[in-house]
Amino acid sequence: MMRIVTDLRAEWPRIRGYLEALLNKTDYEWIPEDVYMECRLGRAAVFISEDGCLVTKLIRDEMFDETTLFVWAAFSTHGDAIAHYQPEVVKIAQSANAAKIQFTSSRRGMDKLPDWQQGDTIYEMRV
Repeated sequence: MMRIVTDLRAEWPRIRGYLEALLNKTDYEWIPEDVYMECRLGRAAVFISEDGCLVTKLIRDEMFDETTLFVWAAFSTHGDAIAHYQPEVVKIAQSANAAKIQFTSSRRGMDKLPDWQQGDTIYEMRV
């Protein structure tokens, strides 16, 4: 069962460990301190369980008058965190009145997860 972190400083060593484990498996360019800063500024939230964590952000789309729950980072010792925590993520989105949930992944095959479909593909070019 996930719970929202209310004392980030007290739980940071454990959260940082989860985030570092995630970063060791991916090519994300953010660092754990980015998560800490966004949470301290109230722009992100961390949910934690005995086996991992989620970092979420609410993104407001004024044009379509809806909110998206963006899962910025997800780690579980059980493997695929999105699949493992999906029921919890849905509850978090519903409690925030979010119209949809989004996440990004460099892994192929994430669209094979139940109820998920690939949306826009993001292409990048560094200049």
